Amino acid sequence: MQYYYESNIIIIGKSEYAVSLSEEQKSFLESIIHRGKSAAATIRHAYILLHADKSDNEVADLVRCHPRSVFNVRKAFVTQGLEAALHRKLRDDPPALESLMATERLT
Repeated sequence: MQYYYESNIIIIGKSEYAVSLSEEQKSFLESIIHRGKSAAATIRHAYILLHADKSDNEVADLVRCHPRSVFNVRKAFVTQGLEAALHRKLRDDPPALESLMATERLT
């Protein structure tokens, strides 16, 4: 019983991206969690990857995030690797300082 809807974000059952972690990766993720010095999003992504044997909805309930977030972290791990799954993507083109200053003047 697996349903995946992209637009309505209904995910029931296991994810289509199967995450399999080595012992080295598991210990690395556990060290990130136990240290507690990383960014909150990095720690949350580590929790998601450590609970990869559960369904997206179960992991989302454990971590208190949206099932789509779980899906995206799994997808990033399978397609791009551990580092991409843990850390947020940097912007290719950050906003120009002038536009930031203009926004501040408007508020």
